Amino acid sequence: MKLTPALLILIAAAQSSFAQGGWLSRSNVTSNDLHCVDFNDRNNGTAVGQFGIILRTTDGGVTWADQTHLFESLLGVSFVDSSIGTIVGNSGTIIRTTDAGATWTTQNSGITTNLTFVHFVDPDHGTAVGLGGVILHTTNGGDTWNSQVSGVFNDLLGVHFVDQNVGTVVGVSEILRTTDGGSTWAVQPNPSSILYAVWMTDSDNGVIVGDFGLVLRTTDAGATWEEQTSGTAAWLYSLTFADDTTGWAAGNSGTIIRTTDGGITWEEQDTPTNRSLRGIAAPDRENGFAVGLSGTVLYTTTGGVVTSVEDGVVGGDGIGFGLLQNYPNPFNPSTRIQYALNRRTTVVLKVYDLIGREVATLFKGEQEPGFHTAEWDASSSSGGVYLYRIETEKAVQVKRMLLLR
Repeated sequence: MKLTPALLILIAAAQSSFAQGGWLSRSNVTSNDLHCVDFNDRNNGTAVGQFGIILRTTDGGVTWADQTHLFESLLGVSFVDSSIGTIVGNSGTIIRTTDAGATWTTQNSGITTNLTFVHFVDPDHGTAVGLGGVILHTTNGGDTWNSQVSGVFNDLLGVHFVDQNVGTVVGVSEILRTTDGGSTWAVQPNPSSILYAVWMTDSDNGVIVGDFGLVLRTTDAGATWEEQTSGTAAWLYSLTFADDTTGWAAGNSGTIIRTTDGGITWEEQDTPTNRSLRGIAAPDRENGFAVGLSGTVLYTTTGGVVTSVEDGVVGGDGIGFGLLQNYPNPFNPSTRIQYALNRRTTVVLKVYDLIGREVATLFKGEQEPGFHTAEWDASSSSGGVYLYRIETEKAVQVKRMLLLR
């Protein structure tokens, strides 16, 4: 298609009007403080917080079901798959589900100390940490929890295991490491700082975050921890990695920072809130979720990157596009999807249902700049809300459409 001046204006207008991406807010979920969130895929996630609130989503955070089980404030959650999860909280609270939260069973921790975080590597093996140097460990899914000797008395705030044996715990001026499932814990060199979260991408490489924007990184199994430039002075409370290189940390004043090189460098991302973010989870490089005080719930489908056409206007160096709303919408049985490209690029246009299953591939291949139209014949699909997603070499956009039956 020839790019006439009028078409260039239309493309730019479409891009400006329909730019998406970055971190977005999900409103009216709850007014309670949320302390932690975990997603084991882009659809299934659980958030926990103040007054025992448990929120569960199966549609990528579009809707949340209240599964509140008890009154104690809940501080940590860990799911190994879409069904099996464990939550810890104040007064030694531990509860577990094996049916995606339809029911929760209280487990005996043997203590009344607040438990601050929990991590399971499989349905059987998990570790919880808490105030006063408490470490609890289970090898049978929490049927029994055994106290381990941490050798410290400071509050412990974060734990992460890479397998059944190798794990790291952090807290107030503490870094501990085990290679035998917690039978013994060794104290590692650490700063006099409050360390809130740790994530080991493998047995040698890992990242810790803490107060005043502190980011520490190891490449030698914690023998040494080197401070990295985070670009923020905000206290960082939570940490997640989607893979070995791409991770996020969240903290005070709506702060989210991102790394794409395993924690060596970090960049701050824009968020729509100034409230403190206490938990963050990213099941893959594109989909992320953060929760915080006063019921704050944020989500991204672009890895937190703003896919604005201002980053890729017609004639620029980037690859931008404008994804228009399908027409007609609602529809039955077919609809058209139109989008504009500012340069030649690889395009993948797909349709998904609300639980993330791919329904149709409308286009996959190279396309020239200009306006393009794809049609989806949904004659064989059931009625409901569907997502259509376009991906180019540098950006992603997602919109919804409604099929009537």
